[in-house]
Amino acid sequence: MDQAIIKHDLSLLALFLTFGVINLFPHTLKSQSVEFKSVEFPNDSHIPIAVGTNEKLIETINETIRNEFNISSVDPEKVENFNWVSLFHDVVVSEDVAKITFSGELETNTIYYIDREFFINLETGKSINPTIIPFHQLFKAGSYFIFLEKYWLPGIKETINVFQKCAGEGTLPYCSFYDIQYGPTDNIKIMLSLNDDDCVPRVIQACTPSYSNSILFDSLKKNLNDYGRQVLIDDQYLSMNRIEKLAYSHKTLPLAPKNIFITGKIDNKYSFKMGFQIKKDNTISGSYYYDSNKVALHLNGYINDGEIYLKESHDGKITGSFKFKISNKYSLDAINYNGKYLIGNWSSPDKSKTYSIDFEDLIADKISNNY
Repeated sequence: MDQAIIKHDLSLLALFLTFGVINLFPHTLKSQSVEFKSVEFPNDSHIPIAVGTNEKLIETINETIRNEFNISSVDPEKVENFNWVSLFHDVVVSEDVAKITFSGELETNTIYYIDREFFINLETGKSINPTIIPFHQLFKAGSYFIFLEKYWLPGIKETINVFQKCAGEGTLPYCSFYDIQYGPTDNIKIMLSLNDDDCVPRVIQACTPSYSNSILFDSLKKNLNDYGRQVLIDDQYLSMNRIEKLAYSHKTLPLAPKNIFITGKIDNKYSFKMGFQIKKDNTISGSYYYDSNKVALHLNGYINDGEIYLKESHDGKITGSFKFKISNKYSLDAINYNGKYLIGNWSSPDKSKTYSIDFEDLIADKISNNY
């Protein structure tokens, strides 16, 4: 056997742990690197399959793998049309997540070179999205915008102004002010940068906005919620590699606070920024302020059947209320919310005045499976 092939096979002895077998559950998962050949293109191709004692889990994992490679079976004898050429893969595992990267040529009417990766939840065997913990999830509901006003928004707004001069007045990038990536610079600083992937059309790629800012950890700590302190300080999330971060976020994100942050205008006149947290018992607390004065108004309320009710107060006095609704129906004054639509209005304490909310940005994750 060719030495390169031997080396390749050795690196794939285990699907979920290089050079070995890993006990993830009461049963043991192993792997085999199965060789496939096309009649028209006889180059060797290898696809990983899972083997083990838990037949249901193994079947689900292999079904996920089949779907990713678009083959009808993991048994080469049962695949009539195998359209891959020189297909190779590699696997990395962390806790209950496996990352499989592969590359090769896909022969259809056109030849495509494919180089990609996918992730499998080793508890369920199903594919998962590579979710990294969103920056806003780490903050107290009332502190996120205060932090950004000081350390992020002035710089990113200037960057977007420069972009508009390059691309033409009135042109806006696809990315938001709040598409923030974060990572370490050293033990005392964290780097924030704009996630500028697919931020502008290809025809004005040269105008792509780029902005970053290095911030002392001490400036960040006081604004973090308990989950944020655990992630960034106690568990040293920033020092993890990508697959470790994915496994960590997959494991801990269900425990993260359900934060919603909104920017917009009331009656298309009064600009505001709002942040609130939805707790496990569906009660809500948070605050908001008008951009004109930055005075915090407290929010308390609840969510019920896709509707959010909030009372606002200042110095113990009720000063108004908000009502938001998550709907399947599109309307002109709605903003997209996880494939659904969020609309809202503000009312005076006596309900004599009610104004619609014109949304600018919504920074939020799914509240639950229902919303």
